[in-house]
Amino acid sequence: VKKDLVQILFRFESSGVVKSVTPQDVVYLMRHTHMFASYPLRKVVEWDKSWPTAQWISLLWQYLADESRSETSVDDLGDWPIIPSQTGQLVPPCLAHTVFYFDSVSQ
Repeated sequence: VKKDLVQILFRFESSGVVKSVTPQDVVYLMRHTHMFASYPLRKVVEWDKSWPTAQWISLLWQYLADESRSETSVDDLGDWPIIPSQTGQLVPPCLAHTVFYFDSVSQ
């Protein structure tokens, strides 16, 4: 969406016609979207890359980074497999310790 259009739409936000999507909205929508409602929670799943697409996952993480000061955190999405692994699987943040080596991260 072009920036000009986004700016125009934000003018209508106070009218209730258009609403900004908050991280809380993303969590709610994921809980009530068929594609994610059928995903097993708290489990590593094979990723066929047709859904969610790599682009969708990238945009989700970009959005969460942009909204990092909000009240919603990765913990709110912790049950969904949204971390791609090098082995072709999707891992939920609650199991991130299975794909990340945290000891190598400097404090």
